[in-house]
Amino acid sequence: MASLKQVANGLEYSYKEPSTNVNGSPLIDLDHTEIFVDVGAGPAKVMDVPASSPNGGGDVVQILQNPFSEGQEGTVTAFSIAVDDNGNQAVKGGEATADVDFLAPSPTL
Repeated sequence: MASLKQVANGLEYSYKEPSTNVNGSPLIDLDHTEIFVDVGAGPAKVMDVPASSPNGGGDVVQILQNPFSEGQEGTVTAFSIAVDDNGNQAVKGGEATADVDFLAPSPTL
């Protein structure tokens, strides 16, 4: 299961690499995963993460740059795509969504 949460220095995105191919056979040629972020205008690739092993299955935790500036808020979706040694991409996986808030707190009265 994937997760995405706001942390002090950005967004913490965690997911598990796949360990099987779409047909259920063991994965033996995972090269990397690509991380994408979508804030409503379509997904944008933000990072490549080297595979933990050619067999995948590793737990990945990455800090992503927050796509919102101070004074903004919104919903962010992140997902990963596995890529093999030949550059073939798998289906989207590890999708997670978070609400991000960079609004200043309301003043107390």
